[in-house]
Amino acid sequence: NEILSILTPTKKLPLNKHFAELKCNYRSVASIVGLSNLIQLWRKFLFNYSEIKPQQARKFSQFVPQKFIIGQNISIAAIQTLLKDTLILIPWDDGGERDFVLQDEILGKFLTEENQGEIPWNILSTTSAKGLEFKQVILYKFGECCPRGLWQLKTEPKEEEKYFLNKLYVAISRATERLFIIDSPRGEEKLWQYASDRNFLEEFLNLIEHSETKIEWQQQIQLVEVGINPQIIATDDLESLAQTWSEHCKHKIFN
Repeated sequence: NEILSILTPTKKLPLNKHFAELKCNYRSVASIVGLSNLIQLWRKFLFNYSEIKPQQARKFSQFVPQKFIIGQNISIAAIQTLLKDTLILIPWDDGGERDFVLQDEILGKFLTEENQGEIPWNILSTTSAKGLEFKQVILYKFGECCPRGLWQLKTEPKEEEKYFLNKLYVAISRATERLFIIDSPRGEEKLWQYASDRNFLEEFLNLIEHSETKIEWQQQIQLVEVGINPQIIATDDLESLAQTWSEHCKHKIFN
């Protein structure tokens, strides 16, 4: 944690370096569990975490995680409309949300005189969302924060790289039914193109020595699809979101 604290502007680190490995996931639908497994596969070989195994989903749905890249398949105007009433996770630490929002040309528009410059209720850092779950989650500009050297296999991975994938894993696993990614073309280039690339996936799978283990991973991984219609984001379950948020606020008050 002493090393990791150097990497975070707020010096708050509620994330642990390692996660308890559970064989089955009863919370999220299979496609979201599958994307979480993809992150775990990356961690397994990039950081030599040999003990990591894929989780098996116990909830199923037709939904597949989708990505929307600004200026390509979603406009800034659409983002400003669609993100008002859905949960947004940002790649920052607890207490640093305001700095992130102020520096972002899109989210910064949500700071108005009406709300006295307060961070909107639906924007959370990944660390503050740890332990919570939401039916729908937007991952916002995680790709832009992806360390440049992440994809280079090395004997001594940087702590910054480990921390980033840990944070990404936590963010993805907050969603139980629907997960959307909104990022810039730069974020697509640094991170999300690899989450949609089957050939890149095969490179990692080919590192698995035993054929049975490789098949197990293959069956439990989901890639990200390119989104077609951004309006699908607007169909979040506001009642469920309000209930989760209410429970979160009570927890903060009494702890």
